[in-house]
Amino acid sequence: MQKNSFFRIIISHLFVLSLLLASSTLDAECGDVSHIVPLPSAEAETVLSHWFMKKGYAVSQISVKDNRYSLAAVKKDKEWHITVTPYSPLASRISASLSDNGPSSQDELTALWEYLRLYSGDTDTKDTVAERSVPELILDKASSVVCIKGNINSKSLQFSGFILNNDGIIISTAHDLENARELTIVFSDGKETAGTVIKTDTYNDLSLISFDTAYESTIKLKNSRNILYNGEKVFTIGCPMNNRGKILSGLIDGNLRRVNSLHMWQAEIETLPGSSGSPVFDVTGNLVGVIKGSYRGTKSKGFIITMGAVIEFLSEL
Repeated sequence: MQKNSFFRIIISHLFVLSLLLASSTLDAECGDVSHIVPLPSAEAETVLSHWFMKKGYAVSQISVKDNRYSLAAVKKDKEWHITVTPYSPLASRISASLSDNGPSSQDELTALWEYLRLYSGDTDTKDTVAERSVPELILDKASSVVCIKGNINSKSLQFSGFILNNDGIIISTAHDLENARELTIVFSDGKETAGTVIKTDTYNDLSLISFDTAYESTIKLKNSRNILYNGEKVFTIGCPMNNRGKILSGLIDGNLRRVNSLHMWQAEIETLPGSSGSPVFDVTGNLVGVIKGSYRGTKSKGFIITMGAVIEFLSEL
């Protein structure tokens, strides 16, 4: 009986192996490969589009239905067809089909899977994950983010903000700033200058702060989005606990929520004292909101002021 069981196990393993080999052969012959990656479908589509565009491809969205994306990427005589299908709320199956199955295309395909692997943090080297799981487009924004310190009625304050333009205008949150007039702005390189509150909106919890020092790095409002998706990955850069230039990542948790008559995004993201005013970005570096604060005193959930509220606030200047 034990001998028969042993042979059945061997035969079943050989059968599975033959199926895998047949599948690999079929993929190699038709240039059609699929992988499951630990990314929500909306984020996976954004990451793929950005990767192909950086490679010089013209990318077009063929269809979108039930979070299933079909893309085409074309460059000269080379054409890719990519399908992103939800596999779970936080994972997607990505299928890539190549019109040209030559060596250069296979090299590109290998590079694409490697990029997705590194981006999603699917690697055994923890230090590499910490460094490479933050896209370059997010790292580029760090020089435009500032720490803001002040004393109001003998109370020490510290929060975050980001520079909007070369005229020295910073946007941040408004809570605790009603009686503030002069503040200290700490730039990404550690240099400091005086700041002055020029406008507050306590309803939307937004403020504008000015400084006189010339500064080139800014965050462009034209590169912004107002609609986010459940499960979409986002990044913040700010000064939580006075930790200058701290980058944190998280996921959008559900649809827009109504909080004290305001619509806000809720995110599974670490939100600590000093995080308020931090800009929030999607994976391609588009500004998508501003951190308001944490959810009921927790550190793992945060509320994000929408870009619609930011644009409305700035339109009243």
